Amino acid sequence: MFTRNSIKNLTTGCLVLLVCLGKLVCPLKASREVFSTSGPQDIKLKIIKDPNMNFLHAELAIFYKNKNVNPAIRHLTMLNVFDEDVNQGGSGLLNTLKKLGNDFEVLDRPDYLLLKINFLQDRLPIFGQFLKGLYTYKTFSLKKFNYSVYNFWNLFLKSRDWKRNAAFQVAYQKLFPGHLLGNTLVVPGLITRINLAQIRSFYQRTYTLRNSQLIVKGNMKTGIVLGSISRVLKTLKKQEIKKRYTKAKFKINGGREVIIYHINNNSPPEIYWFETIPPLNHKNHIPLRVLNDMLFSQPVGRLCQVNKGVRFPRVNKEVLNHEDVSVICNTVRLNYSDIEKFILLVDTERRKLKKITRREYLDVKNYFCGRLKVNTRKFENDVELERDFSLFESEESRLPSSFVRISQQVTYESLSSVSRHLNGGTIVIVGNANLIVRHLSTLKPRVIRYIE
Repeated sequence: MFTRNSIKNLTTGCLVLLVCLGKLVCPLKASREVFSTSGPQDIKLKIIKDPNMNFLHAELAIFYKNKNVNPAIRHLTMLNVFDEDVNQGGSGLLNTLKKLGNDFEVLDRPDYLLLKINFLQDRLPIFGQFLKGLYTYKTFSLKKFNYSVYNFWNLFLKSRDWKRNAAFQVAYQKLFPGHLLGNTLVVPGLITRINLAQIRSFYQRTYTLRNSQLIVKGNMKTGIVLGSISRVLKTLKKQEIKKRYTKAKFKINGGREVIIYHINNNSPPEIYWFETIPPLNHKNHIPLRVLNDMLFSQPVGRLCQVNKGVRFPRVNKEVLNHEDVSVICNTVRLNYSDIEKFILLVDTERRKLKKITRREYLDVKNYFCGRLKVNTRKFENDVELERDFSLFESEESRLPSSFVRISQQVTYESLSSVSRHLNGGTIVIVGNANLIVRHLSTLKPRVIRYIE
């Protein structure tokens, strides 16, 4: 097994829909079994049996509900519970995770916190102890809290993905104002307004069984796993049913904007280009994904085909799936002098997507399906698929279930018809604003300065 003992503040997260959709392109193996049920106090449980695995993989999602909570609260809560720097000398939860093998990671998305743990099957009782400790956790320390507040930005910058995290915070706040997904951006003023009592209250209201979903995958007997987990959770004190939050009306602020997130160093700028598309269960979702590949993918995308005298690095893509929307983020690292050239070239080629040749359609479609096939080899694929599908009430009837079904959706006509749905996108550039603006003549970005 590999060790990934780190907290990644992925405010949009780290879950790539490309991986999730990968399972759709080939029939499920006969040996694969999925069992779903509601556990004690309505925790959602799913067991995926895979005889090819020699360890257990568990993913616990704890969903956020209140869009009015100071976004810094959930980040500080996560640090106080899971961060090893804050919990110097250890804690009950971290010590239990070490007994499990210390192979875990914590991901923070705008809609839920995700905890991934890998462990051997004979340590299943220890996993039960961890769950009990998590849902009964009360050992918040004023000393640790003060440390997390004082060192918040140092801990933020310590993550290898901090630039990406910052870009997603800015983009989601702009794209989804007034919604839970848009309640992401942490600024210095928000951190200093928080006290320890708010952290305790948020934890007690949010980290509950009723607010959780647990998926376990591995070569195991379903009854043994369910029995072991249920016995532990049944011993917990029944939690009161809190007031259910009214779902906010969903609205996307799709207006085009270029934003520079200023950092005070000379490292190459990173460009994050965000596009919103309909959710996974929408008929236009997959065609728009393919259309995005037609623009950005290598070597078949248009940016690689046009000859403008500029060779850009590879563009990386990830797709995050939410209940009401999916978000595509295309990321590239550029020289300062190439930023404006790249953005203007993308805009030009995007307008030309209204005219697609059949050869181009076939090349990109084959590339798209090939990538999906590759991603079926990842052991986390089934788990991510099950979790994303659970966002929808009638998942089986709304989602494609085979490669043939996907191919039927991604027709030449469907690509031509959805091209008009492309929006201008939100672009976040993470880099030294003072150096970036010197190389811009047409673009007029908004600059935000939180980290000096």
